[in-house]
Amino acid sequence: MKVEVQWKKVVKPSVPTPHHRQILKLSSIDELQVPNYVGIISYYRDKAENSGVDIPERLHRMEESLSETLTIFYPMAGRYIEDGGCFIDCNDHGVEFVDAKVDAQIDEIVHGEPDLDLLDRLSKFPTEVVGVNVLECGGLVIGLRISHKIGDMYTMAMFMNSWATACQGNMHEIVRPSFELSSIFTLKESSRGTWPEPCIRDEKFFMHRFRFDGKAISKLKSLATADMTDSPANRLQPSRVEVVSALIARALVNIDRSKHGKLRSFVVCMTMNLREKIGLTVPANSCGNLYTVIAVQLRRAIADDSNLVFKEAVSTISEMVRNSRARYARLVEGEELSTMVKDSTMDFMKLVFTSEENLIPFSSWCRFGLHKNDFGWGRPALVGPAAANFRSIFLIDDEDKGGIDAWVTLKEDEMILFKQDPEIQAFTSQSEIDVA
Repeated sequence: MKVEVQWKKVVKPSVPTPHHRQILKLSSIDELQVPNYVGIISYYRDKAENSGVDIPERLHRMEESLSETLTIFYPMAGRYIEDGGCFIDCNDHGVEFVDAKVDAQIDEIVHGEPDLDLLDRLSKFPTEVVGVNVLECGGLVIGLRISHKIGDMYTMAMFMNSWATACQGNMHEIVRPSFELSSIFTLKESSRGTWPEPCIRDEKFFMHRFRFDGKAISKLKSLATADMTDSPANRLQPSRVEVVSALIARALVNIDRSKHGKLRSFVVCMTMNLREKIGLTVPANSCGNLYTVIAVQLRRAIADDSNLVFKEAVSTISEMVRNSRARYARLVEGEELSTMVKDSTMDFMKLVFTSEENLIPFSSWCRFGLHKNDFGWGRPALVGPAAANFRSIFLIDDEDKGGIDAWVTLKEDEMILFKQDPEIQAFTSQSEIDVA
C-alpha cells in the first residue's frame, strides 16, 4: 500500500487564545503520564450521496472546522513544556494537518489485511497531528494524534466529536470543554512519578482485529452466569467489556501454559475512566487526564493449576471493576484521589518494565461515541487505534449496537496460537494487520 503526502500545513485556532489562558498548568494526574502520543484512526466510505462534494471541498471544510474547533480546545494547539513548571504553552502553535493519497480501496482496509504501519507513519511527528488520507475509491482515513500529557482518550473522543460537529456547520451545538482539573488535582513535587528504565526488545508484533458481535457477547454473558449461586455479587450481570476481556485473558493464559509447559503468574490490567465514578465534584466535560489503571492477579481463576476457567475469569475481572469503582466513589478529596491514582500508575509501570509477572493490558474505549463522528459524509465504517509495537488489547464499540472490536497486538508466535484458539474462533470474526 503506497502513501504519498500531497501537502502539509499548520492549522491554528481561528481566534487567538486570550492571554489569561495561554498557560495551562498540568494536574497531578497529567504529570503521571508517560510523554508519549495517543493515536486513533477512523475509516470512512465514499457513499453515493456524497457524489456532489468533491475531495478538495471536503478537505477545505475539514481544515476550516479544525481551526474553529481549536479555538475552544486551545490546549490541543499548544505544546507541553517540562522545564520551568510543567505546563501546556497555549500560544496557538497549531496542529499539523497532513493530506496524503493512498492507492487502496476502503474494503481492503475494513475487510482485508491492510498494512496499517504505512498509514500510521502519517502521525509519527514530534507534535500533535491530523492526517487525512484520501483513498482511490474516494473514502477517507482520518488519523488523529495528541500528547498523553494533554489528555486521555475521553478528551480525544470529545475533541473528535466536536470537530465533526463543527465540520457540519453546527458550532453552536458543541458542548464546551472544561480545562480546570489542575485546580482540583494540584501538581506538587511529591506527585511526580519516576519511571523505571524500560526493557527494550527488538521484537516483531502483529495486530489483529477480532470482532465480537452482539449475539456473541450475549452468549458469553449467558455462559458467564450459568449455574451461579444466588448471591448479591452473582446477581449482577457482567458487562460486555468484562466478558470479552475474560475470554481473551483465558486464551492468552492457556496458550502461555502450553508454550512453557507450566502455569505462570498473570496480571490483568485495565484502564478506567474516572468521570462520574468519583465522589469528588469535577466540572462537566472535563478534559485532560482523569483515569486510572486497575489490576488483578488471575490465580483464583485457575482450576487445579491447569487452565484458566472462563466463568472464574469473568468473576475475577468483574470483582476487580466493582471493588475499584467502590473505592474511587468514596473519595471526596483531590489529593487523596491523586495519591491513589499515582500508586496505581506506578504499580502498573513497574509491571510493564521490571516485573516477572506476565501482563495482559486492556484499554477500553467503549462508550466514547467514536462511531458517531460524522463530518458530513456519514459515520465511520471502522475505528481503531494506531499500530502498536508492544502487547496491547484495545476494546472499541463496533458500528453495530452491542458489539466490540478487540484490537489485539501480540508477538508472532503468540498471535498464531491465539488465532487458532477454539473459543476465540467460535465467538469472533478476524482481520489481520502487520505491524513492523
